[in-house]
Amino acid sequence: MLDDHISHLIDLIPKDRSSFDIQRLFFLLTLDSATHFLFGESVGCMLPPSETTGVLERSAVGSAQGFAEAFGTAQDYLAARSRAQGLYWLINPKEFREANRRVHEVVDHYVNVALESKRNPEKKNADGRYIFLEALAAETDDPKMLRDNMLNILLAGRDTTASLLSSTFFYLSRHPSVWNRLRREIIEHFGDAKSSKVEMTQTKLKDIPYLRYVLNEGR
Repeated sequence: MLDDHISHLIDLIPKDRSSFDIQRLFFLLTLDSATHFLFGESVGCMLPPSETTGVLERSAVGSAQGFAEAFGTAQDYLAARSRAQGLYWLINPKEFREANRRVHEVVDHYVNVALESKRNPEKKNADGRYIFLEALAAETDDPKMLRDNMLNILLAGRDTTASLLSSTFFYLSRHPSVWNRLRREIIEHFGDAKSSKVEMTQTKLKDIPYLRYVLNEGR
């Protein structure tokens, strides 16, 4: 799963060595990987529009990028509402309500798919992959509760990971010795473009001590 998402991220990096905002790409990466784990399929924010799922095209978001934009807009307003504390209800413009509606429509689709799989076990994913939403649906049939839980985890999974990656790359760019050692460690475990590759998984990444050290320092 991670290999595909990382490949899509690399494809978005300019090949002419021009400057770009890597944090924006990290937010797309973490949204894709988080939805893949939670929903069973990625929304495909880093893919060309022609390769994204038809579910998004048929929804109000219109595309994976539309989902990412609506999610970001809703989050910006939620941050403003949290700062307003008891007066949060004053911040409720049409743009915020519309963004919420679009995000809810997409998440509700996956919730309905999970509930349908629960009612009809033969429709579950054939490869037996663990899907968080299906596991959560085994505990409740309340679609709103499922949607709220998915959005809470999606928010945490996207923002914290993207922020960690951004700060880590910021420091790596200023410490080439650390970058070079980390690169050697990664190649030793997974290979490079010229050697046979080992599938990159979260479990295998956790088995690289130096990677953990670097991420801990980047927090």
